[in-house]
Amino acid sequence: MRAAYKTFDVIRLGLRSLTVHIGRSLLTVLGILFGVWSVIAMLAISEGASYEAQQSLRELGSTNIIVRSIKPESDSSASGGEYNPVSRYGLKKKDLACFADNIPGVLEVIAIHKAEKQLFYKRKKEFVSLIATGPEFLQASGTTSMAAGRFLCVGDAILSPGPKTSCVITSALAKRLFTYDEPLGKTIEIGGEPYRIVGILARVPGVLEGLAGDLGRTVIIPMGVVHSRTGTLAFSIQDGSWSAENVEISQAIIKLVDEQAVLDASIIIQNILERNHDKIEYEIKVPLELIKQKQKQMALWRFMFVSIAAVSLLVGGIGIMNIMLASITERTREIGIRRAMGAKQRDIIVQFLVESVTLTTLGGLVGIAMGLAVPWAVEEILDQKTIVTASTLLLPFVM
Repeated sequence: MRAAYKTFDVIRLGLRSLTVHIGRSLLTVLGILFGVWSVIAMLAISEGASYEAQQSLRELGSTNIIVRSIKPESDSSASGGEYNPVSRYGLKKKDLACFADNIPGVLEVIAIHKAEKQLFYKRKKEFVSLIATGPEFLQASGTTSMAAGRFLCVGDAILSPGPKTSCVITSALAKRLFTYDEPLGKTIEIGGEPYRIVGILARVPGVLEGLAGDLGRTVIIPMGVVHSRTGTLAFSIQDGSWSAENVEISQAIIKLVDEQAVLDASIIIQNILERNHDKIEYEIKVPLELIKQKQKQMALWRFMFVSIAAVSLLVGGIGIMNIMLASITERTREIGIRRAMGAKQRDIIVQFLVESVTLTTLGGLVGIAMGLAVPWAVEEILDQKTIVTASTLLLPFVM
């Protein structure tokens, strides 16, 4: 019991000595406070940025491989220098058939065709990206966020040459066209052909980014419409001359059973395309590889952020050591009197440890409070996602 009272007295003496030099104590706390605050803020912002980057890649599907048609570099020598207004390039149906027949573990091969068209509804006119695909696209794209109605089904593909082919539009396009009216069941006109709206997408799937142009102006129709209505030719007029592009398949999504099958299939796809095409008119994107690369990149950035912020903690710790050393030097008389009255060396050490631990703990707690406030402000003001984890709080505090 006596030892407990003695320990309590030593702690009380250490805390009281801090209040004697309150200004110096607060300035000492600042070093730890800013160190902890900066580490938490940097880690929270870094984790949020890493999550958003990886999430956007995961939306492409970690078990998907995306192959896109790209326009090859013009080579006049290959065509004898003659000008050809119709440019034919990109993926063919035979490529997709080869994918389905030769890739082990393939579940589906989804074809996508894209064209730029004019949409008319009453007196309103919009330029839209017309995306033709199959009903299996929604599941393969990992998107189930239908704002209203339904997605395309097998029946739509069978009845696609009918007078009112089904279509799905984005919610942003629906607001521009219909404002407060109900879009479902309405008929719009695209390229002189009528389409009946059966569904509203909350947002465009990530697999269409870079293909659909303005994602807010996207209309999805059955693949069978391409040959019966729209065709694969896209015309453009520039500087008094016209040109046309003929792209049979704009993009293909190869869905596989697991991630190991993705790594094996990417090599096979490359070999198939090299055999079927004389020039590079395609682009292969493997989301799984991109996710792994992004994880490595963000881990490196996280280490760099922590290392930079840890310098602040180190400087703060050195500052406290210097203050404690100076405090011992200027309090030599006090220490001598205490030793003369029977205080042991251990008691003196405990007193100064209490003072230093109090300073670091106080700075750490206030730093955590500020560190939590900064991510909140970043989300509210800059609309940037931040993530605060338990390790984000404990790491700088323990340091």
